[in-house]
Amino acid sequence: MTPDPVLSYSLLSHVITIRGVASSPTLPDRLDALLGSHIESRRHDRQHNGAILTLRREGDVWRLVDPDDGVPDTPLHTEEQAARFLEWLAYSVAVRHAELPLTLHSGAVVRNGVAVLLPNVSGAGKTTLTLALAARGWLPLTDDVCPLVECDGELVAIGCRRCCHLSEASLAILQAEGIALEGPVAGLSDFYRPQDWAEPAPVRGIVIPRYIAGSPTLFTPITQAECLGQLTGMTFAQDTIPAHERRRNAARLAAKASGFTLTYSALDEALDIFETLEARIVDSSLTEASRIPAIIHSNTSA
Repeated sequence: MTPDPVLSYSLLSHVITIRGVASSPTLPDRLDALLGSHIESRRHDRQHNGAILTLRREGDVWRLVDPDDGVPDTPLHTEEQAARFLEWLAYSVAVRHAELPLTLHSGAVVRNGVAVLLPNVSGAGKTTLTLALAARGWLPLTDDVCPLVECDGELVAIGCRRCCHLSEASLAILQAEGIALEGPVAGLSDFYRPQDWAEPAPVRGIVIPRYIAGSPTLFTPITQAECLGQLTGMTFAQDTIPAHERRRNAARLAAKASGFTLTYSALDEALDIFETLEARIVDSSLTEASRIPAIIHSNTSA
């Protein structure tokens, strides 16, 4: 009996194996575009230490066979829906099993070997800001999933090249800023990637961004405790790392990096703040708060 063809992908050093893609003529190519070229296919069983996802064709729809707890058993009617679902599920599983000190729901940008994190919930505007910062010399590491590793006694952001999900409005804003993007990836209208990515870098700043239409631009330093609270709320659960260890690593990060909140409605004003942020986070420390302005305030709005 011929074994079912499988595709295997390495995401965050965790192998995700997907079966049942042969029932769709375009799904293998879409998954390669979304998840990176698949590694050598081989037969897997339940003893394999990676995750196994299996699609089954049921008439005109696909379903996930034996989904893990918490995964919706949603019928997938088109190949586009199947590709979107599997991309989300593959990264969700990889994050859950990642053997990393800390993985954050955060954007991250790098300039001159210094990383700044932009943690916040979906819809806060972090993707648009993360990508737009390339106009000011900050290259993106990630817009959504930010893994960190231990290196020389500190936490280093290594990034994640998952596709960014962009609305038409965000695309128009980024095009106006001259940001070059790759996409639509896998034929999915809102899936894009930057053409240039940053290299891993130690974290020196944490900026919690929030886009609010009509709001003045406010850039405010926060305490180490406030920064830890924000990081804790944006920490992904990981089966392999106990909660107390993730919190301890978040506390280390909050102690090392200067923290700020940024509320804005005018993108150019937010970019202007980052124009001078590198010098502040490198030259300042948490014990030298007098060197950081208490509030940068503008009444200009979009």
